[in-house]
Amino acid sequence: MTLDDLIIETSMNEEFIRNSHTDFAQSRKLDFITSFNSILSIEGNSLGHEILELFEYNEFLLTTSAFVQAKDKILPSVFSHVFYEFTKSLKKTKKYRYYNLFAVDEFVLNLYRNPNETETFVSQSNNKGCNMMLLTVIYDLCNNFYTDTVTQPYNLNDERGALIELLPNVSAKSIIIIDRGYESYNIFAHLEENRLNYVVRVIDISSNGILSALNISNEEFNKVFTVNVSNFQKKCYNLYQIINFLHLLLDLIF
Repeated sequence: MTLDDLIIETSMNEEFIRNSHTDFAQSRKLDFITSFNSILSIEGNSLGHEILELFEYNEFLLTTSAFVQAKDKILPSVFSHVFYEFTKSLKKTKKYRYYNLFAVDEFVLNLYRNPNETETFVSQSNNKGCNMMLLTVIYDLCNNFYTDTVTQPYNLNDERGALIELLPNVSAKSIIIIDRGYESYNIFAHLEENRLNYVVRVIDISSNGILSALNISNEEFNKVFTVNVSNFQKKCYNLYQIINFLHLLLDLIF
């Protein structure tokens, strides 16, 4: 299925239109398909400039207000639907030694400026600030397309939580490559729980990362380390040790 075919099919589904009985019911310059494709084509310029480019600089064809009204008729859920349906239709023809090879990373998305949106607005010293979202993605390195995404408001972002949310959707016979910033025993535990193979880049031994707690030199090495991961918090674990010690002491006395 081509992307155009999927968009045409989706345009016939009323669940993605805000008011299905009235919106796009009449013949207009901006029907569902034109509006949807226009939104996909928008880049980083002002909305007025983008509209002129989309409609070949014909200033009498469409106003900014008309475009905004048409955009608001389309529910946001349609974009997730088209993304996942189109991704499922793509053939994964290439693999790395019979494994899917995936990379995980994150990107910052700039939004229209609105200081009242506290979850996305970020103050900056050199200007008036801006609104941002954080996009975490999984990318198929062998077939060159994105397979899954999670979007979070910038001020509420949790990059490790986003990755954990994505892992159950990854097929078992896969290798995931993860950059610095994601390293944590919690991430490793979730990768193991989902039975995934993984390569994680960690920060160096002079930092406060995982490597700083291991007895290794600051040179190239190839070693195996065994680490016990526990659900006990430190205080609970210390209390557990004290109770065991008291039991041992009582056994010795009596």
